[in-house]
Amino acid sequence: MKKNGDAVTIVAAILLIGTLHTQISSQTPFSINKRLKVIGKHLCNAQDYPIQLRGMSTHGLQWFRDCITEESINVLADTWGADIVRLSMYVREDGYVTDPEYYKQLIDGYVDDILANGLYCLLDWHHLHNGDPNTDIEYAKDFFEHMSEKHGQKGHVLYDICNEPNGKEVTWDVVKQYANQIIPIIRENDPQSVIIVGTPHWALDLMSVVGNELSYENILYTLHFYAADHKDTIRNVLKEALSHDLPVFVTEFGTQESSGDGPNDFVSSQTWLDLLAENKISWCNWNYSDDFRSGAVWEQGTCNSGNWSDSNLKESGKWIKARINDPPDDFVNTPVKHSPRQSGTLAYTMFLFPNPFTKSITISFPQTPAGNKKITVAVYSSSGKCVYTQTVSSTQGAVTWNGVSDIGREVQSGLYFVRATIDNNETLIKSVVHCKE
Repeated sequence: MKKNGDAVTIVAAILLIGTLHTQISSQTPFSINKRLKVIGKHLCNAQDYPIQLRGMSTHGLQWFRDCITEESINVLADTWGADIVRLSMYVREDGYVTDPEYYKQLIDGYVDDILANGLYCLLDWHHLHNGDPNTDIEYAKDFFEHMSEKHGQKGHVLYDICNEPNGKEVTWDVVKQYANQIIPIIRENDPQSVIIVGTPHWALDLMSVVGNELSYENILYTLHFYAADHKDTIRNVLKEALSHDLPVFVTEFGTQESSGDGPNDFVSSQTWLDLLAENKISWCNWNYSDDFRSGAVWEQGTCNSGNWSDSNLKESGKWIKARINDPPDDFVNTPVKHSPRQSGTLAYTMFLFPNPFTKSITISFPQTPAGNKKITVAVYSSSGKCVYTQTVSSTQGAVTWNGVSDIGREVQSGLYFVRATIDNNETLIKSVVHCKE
């Protein structure tokens, strides 16, 4: 890649900025970011850099244990490029209360499998009925004391302490009473832990928290949405909460109706993901199982067969897999594509360009495919929005971009991802353009 005309030459740019070579096999979300923290309204890494985690939530572990295996977690890390796995431990519904010791041991193994893949682990106390998390608080105390004592020092664990508080009588003050008993237990064993607290009305009522936040550090508040049912009204609630600097984590969302079933609404889903990317709000999609509902990403029978190939993905699975790490994660001021890790070394080069970015640049292909194939080049902003696309023949060997987006606006200073694909399938190049004055 080079800059034309009177721009800084490629040699000068490389001397000035340097080339970052990332060994994919050693770069994982946890190895890059280490122990997380909350600064203001942002989830940040150990370098105080705001990040967005993207990943999957399991379904109930009492029903879909065969969907969470060493191999399926490897697929999430290596093929999907996930950053985080949410382990949904239902309290009732034939879950934790039936055999606490069994489920502790089961989750202990999952926590370590997730760490072995370099991902973050979100421990979800999936309290659903009767809606008041105080109902089973003694079980919650036992669960979180065990988990924080056994795993807290590993650094990759986050705590989702009450899934979806619900019911007319379950106000934020009721949830706050519960949280004020659970958080000190976790912090006794894991003092710097990031803890996420559910909000009333099925994790939709962020505004009840504003002005009445918990007094602890490193706390985020839960928002759940299902894109076919929850649209501008709930998006506006999120925007209002963010205007008050409330730190938010979307620990569960679906592309369909709030039942986790029904038709997918990918238009609303994309609007949601754009908003979350713009504000670096982390998310987990519901759910990584082969349940019959449309919200489960795998076709029925997949988990028992152990065939984790794309051919077994439902429509929602294909859609979310395509977005879980594309554009690449922006973790350390330089975006890192950590997946697939088995692909060897991936080089990222940063260049200096003036602001506004109006000069032409040439994106050349270091390796062109044999034959006359179509190559589609797309340029993404760090928020994930595509600002430029062009399709050319592989015989041309390069694409010229004049720095003006598809919608005619000048591209401003910032990070941009350049991705080229062959016949809309095979990835040819991935590189980074750094634009600044």
